[in-house]
Amino acid sequence: MEKNKTSLEEIFKSLCDKRQYKHLIKTRVAKITLGSSIIRAFGSGTKPYLLKAISDIEVDDILKIETQEEYNSWHVKVVNKIYSSLIKIDKNIDKYSSDGLKWGHSTKIWNIYIGLLIFYSHYFNPSKELDKIKFYLHVPLDKKVFDTLRACKLKEVPLSIKSVEKEKYLEIQRLLREASSIHNLPPFYFDEYAWSFDEGL
Repeated sequence: MEKNKTSLEEIFKSLCDKRQYKHLIKTRVAKITLGSSIIRAFGSGTKPYLLKAISDIEVDDILKIETQEEYNSWHVKVVNKIYSSLIKIDKNIDKYSSDGLKWGHSTKIWNIYIGLLIFYSHYFNPSKELDKIKFYLHVPLDKKVFDTLRACKLKEVPLSIKSVEKEKYLEIQRLLREASSIHNLPPFYFDEYAWSFDEGL
């Protein structure tokens, strides 16, 4: 990607290139996803690996997905790429279990990233395919989501994302899908609810 433009005219001319603009959107959303509240959980030097892993993922492939099962399979492959970038730093391996790194932290990173890209950016053009995909996305798991789940009287909610195991992750996603489907809403909306009720505000 070209950088160091020296005039407003040059900048906006480069932004006329749709491919360039979409690349910038992906980069910005990745940096937002990997803000201090996320990246501080990992060892020094992790962020460049994560940024590369995310940027290498062909997100446009998501539009080819036609069922929840297909998305879940693709989701595992993508999360494995993020997990592989996390274990390149020894401190991450020493600090977390493999399940916690994969089903807690790696899924959270991906679920936030793809959620922001689809719901909050202009990366994808509106389409029937995109409208369908919105219902397949998983909810990012974190303390706010766990607290909300406990308030809903769900049993055996993890104490933190580092303690999330595969079976519990899949169970929570299934429960959220079932509950949201009753009202024909994407499960991702639950994350909006959980994050809107902060006692500090």
